[in-house]
Amino acid sequence: MKNSVSLLRPLLLICSLSMTSLAQAQESIEPEENKPNYLQIPVPFNGKFYGDFRFRTEKIQEQQLAPLKDSDLLRQRMRLRIGGSAEVNSQTEVGVRLSTDSALGNEPNTTNQDLSGYYSKKSIVLDLAYFNWKATENIRILGGKTPLPFEFVADNDLIFDNDVTPEGLSVKYNQTVDLAHDLMAVASATWLNERYSADGSAENTDVGLLALQLGYAFKGADFGIRAVGSYLNFANIKGDKAPAAKGNTVDGGGNYVHNYELSSLGLELFSEVAGQPISFFAEYVKNSRDDDYNTAQIYGIQFGELKDVSSWAVTLDYRQVEKDAVVGLLTDSDSAGGGTDIRSWKTSLAYQVGRNANVALTYFNGKEAISSPVFSPDYQRTMLDFNFSF
Repeated sequence: MKNSVSLLRPLLLICSLSMTSLAQAQESIEPEENKPNYLQIPVPFNGKFYGDFRFRTEKIQEQQLAPLKDSDLLRQRMRLRIGGSAEVNSQTEVGVRLSTDSALGNEPNTTNQDLSGYYSKKSIVLDLAYFNWKATENIRILGGKTPLPFEFVADNDLIFDNDVTPEGLSVKYNQTVDLAHDLMAVASATWLNERYSADGSAENTDVGLLALQLGYAFKGADFGIRAVGSYLNFANIKGDKAPAAKGNTVDGGGNYVHNYELSSLGLELFSEVAGQPISFFAEYVKNSRDDDYNTAQIYGIQFGELKDVSSWAVTLDYRQVEKDAVVGLLTDSDSAGGGTDIRSWKTSLAYQVGRNANVALTYFNGKEAISSPVFSPDYQRTMLDFNFSF
């Protein structure tokens, strides 16, 4: 684990500083309607149990170069997640979540399982295992295989798919300054790949992510604004073997050619129209360790909100992700087949059919391999989801 200490040192400093932070500041409270609806099951300790299930039917049309025609795929998939948390003491809880494994197995940005294999049994994997320590009134420290600690505008998945669960330590700071102003900060040091060679014959430097995020939100009587800036340094990733390239540049041995040191800025404006919430959002990302295909952006609008029975929500967004703008293995897994080197439109309509149950129709229309001077295939994907939470 040579050089492992260099990855941990910034976080150890953060944890130390957190103990002397402003204990008198109030904790930012998540709106009640956004919290999961936990199923209350009697347990011999203070805890909670929750889960969700998604059943999906999707069709994919992908253009092929030789012969020049569309390749059609029709399939059904499912995702099951079951979790819980237990209170260790008044400041600390430990959480765990199991989920279906991905169709290809051990993918970090999806837990969709194909319905195939002659009724074969499906794998369940460890999705989360973490502690959540309330160090002060406005600082929490998470460690283990944790929920995604970062907060991006409109929960966009330009850098991280929402299924990604990092492994390491993170410190989250939230403060409600007053009724109109909120502050947010995240500092994180997580592991991507442990590399160790006892005799020194192979690479002996660990791969990790060092990240810092700062955010501000203002909510007035008629409108609000949210801004989030992020810095993410995927340390020592250059030369490491990519589990899957997913659009990134790799050499003949499948190793990453570039480092990834990302800076991003996100902005969201929100208000109400005809009694329905509406928001406009944008995020821009640049990788400073590559001179060519190094930027990504997303622009979108969200109208409506799934809340009560018969409520609805509409989302429209456009993204362009250049070849080495972000780590393809971790970004959204759906747009233009997932990964980088793509551009894609996304349209989604969701309808609340009952308590903790909704149906959603999503359509993607984009292109793959946009950096190719020869051929950029068209890609279309339609998904019909039935979602249940408990």
